[in-house]
Amino acid sequence: LEGQLRAMREMYKAQKSRAEMLERQVVEKEAQLSTAEGMWAKKMDQCRVDSAAHDRAATLAAALTKQVDELQEVVRGSEGQCAELKRQLADAEQKAAAARAEAAKTEMS
Repeated sequence: LEGQLRAMREMYKAQKSRAEMLERQVVEKEAQLSTAEGMWAKKMDQCRVDSAAHDRAATLAAALTKQVDELQEVVRGSEGQCAELKRQLADAEQKAAAARAEAAKTEMS
């Protein structure tokens, strides 16, 4: 009976030691899990920040593209106005030349 009691105490000590080791492993794994969750949360926050920055950049790019298109339209309109003014200037120069020629003829006569 004494031998059985001693054997049971030894088994109890061994199981208690194993339980304590497993408890330490659980605490370590919980710490690792907590660290991993923290890292995951930071990555998710960074993804949200990156996504928001991407959205803002896309919005800005679209606005700038629209402004460029509008400015190109203004430039095309200005080019058309310049062409019209050149034509009017050429007409005026031609009329002035004709008037000078007419004046020269009148002077001669």
